[in-house]
Amino acid sequence: MSKKKLSREEKNKIKEEQKQFKLENLRKKTFPKHINVPTQEIPRNIEIPSPEIIIKSEKVSLSDGTPRIENNPDIYKSMLVEFELCSKDVVGNWSWGTKRSLLDTEFKSIIEPYLEHPKNTKWGTIENERYGQKNKTKHHHIPVGGLQDEVQERWKEINLLYPEVFTFRVSGKKRIFGYRIINKYFIVWWDPPHKIIPQ
Repeated sequence: MSKKKLSREEKNKIKEEQKQFKLENLRKKTFPKHINVPTQEIPRNIEIPSPEIIIKSEKVSLSDGTPRIENNPDIYKSMLVEFELCSKDVVGNWSWGTKRSLLDTEFKSIIEPYLEHPKNTKWGTIENERYGQKNKTKHHHIPVGGLQDEVQERWKEINLLYPEVFTFRVSGKKRIFGYRIINKYFIVWWDPPHKIIPQ
């Protein structure tokens, strides 16, 4: 009995299903519990590590014998902050007039000098820093749903699939917005007027 030949469309569909099945199994087995994994694959044109690279890097034990991250989701708190620039959003302005891109002049004169402090600090220390009479948290995670509506839309438009941002308070109203993967912080936006969060 001869086998029925599959059409090209059917073959491609089977390949895609196998790919998604393997990727989902890989996520379930190795992705740290503290990272909310997106249900769809991260686009390859985005300038951040792919899910596969993140999985491999997080699965390896630290050289000092520290337990693997998937067994200890808070291990990043004992690691030094590392900064990366996410240059995905480089055009246009927010509705309140601030440019979305990181301007070279601002980065060199304000942001870069500021980063000298936190980059030599552990994440646990950063997250515990306070300021003001009300003892507010200085730097913290914020769910993407807690940002301005247009910011949430822009987050999706530039294919950032992470469920939360992390913000650094530089001074006064000035904030840096980005996201954290283990101990690496990817800078996305510079927010001098503190408008990205609804006031």
